[in-house]
Amino acid sequence: MEEDQVTEDESSEQQLLIPDDVSELLRLFEMDIRCGENSTYYRVITSPHTDKILSLGKSGLGFVIMHLFTILEEDETNIHPMVFEAWHIIISFFADNLKAEDAPQRSDLFSDWLIWAANFVGIQFAKEPEDE
Repeated sequence: MEEDQVTEDESSEQQLLIPDDVSELLRLFEMDIRCGENSTYYRVITSPHTDKILSLGKSGLGFVIMHLFTILEEDETNIHPMVFEAWHIIISFFADNLKAEDAPQRSDLFSDWLIWAANFVGIQFAKEPEDE
């Protein structure tokens, strides 16, 4: 095999990467949420980054989910509570925009929305090996 060819495993890993410009957009959005004294909802709807994130469509929702799992894996205790609330709002906006009828509209639990979104965009996670 030539060096410039990509194996199937490498290709699937590359598909999981968030593009740099999208990653920067998501981090800028989180900075908007951390600043100010207004409600989280107000900060979300007034952020100049909200519409840009939502305009990414279903793939954008996938990037949001991958971003969230990345920051949760790093250190979930270091994430500002308003940031979780903001992502919860953004995921619900995606559900509305994508006309997702199976979204957990009646649930206030962030975890329900996170699981729904991951399933909606087709993200599957490897199971942890069980201890024997």
